[in-house]
Amino acid sequence: MKAMFSSDSELQQLVDRWSDCSLPAQDWTHSAHVAVCSSFVWNNTLAATYTLMKAGLYRFNEATGTPNTDERGYHETLTRFWSTLLFYRIHRGHYNSCVAAANAMVEFYGKDKRADTRYYSFDVLKSKEARKNWIAPDRSSEIPWESFRW
Repeated sequence: MKAMFSSDSELQQLVDRWSDCSLPAQDWTHSAHVAVCSSFVWNNTLAATYTLMKAGLYRFNEATGTPNTDERGYHETLTRFWSTLLFYRIHRGHYNSCVAAANAMVEFYGKDKRADTRYYSFDVLKSKEARKNWIAPDRSSEIPWESFRW
């Protein structure tokens, strides 16, 4: 998957392919995840973004044979973390279009798939509790996590 999109419609094609599970599993990279979530952030509230990502991740995992268990698949804390982080960054930025916002987020976070480790300790992220339920970051952060509502 390419990291940058030339138009909103090109970005929307990725969103659509992921949403209808026609995107090959190997193309569901971290950059693709950031791009899809950024598109949802641009077009929705944080609550709607989170809901769309959660439902989509469950659906995509099932379609591609990834079990959603206590050890694999859907991860509640990471879904809320990335949805909120991208929401915060996009809405504090000065982007004039969805594709501009998504491209900026992919450029910044696309190769940084472990950004979450700056906010979370290893033990928290690997816990079954974090996979099932939201856990706020246990490392210092400039983001006011408690002010966000999903």
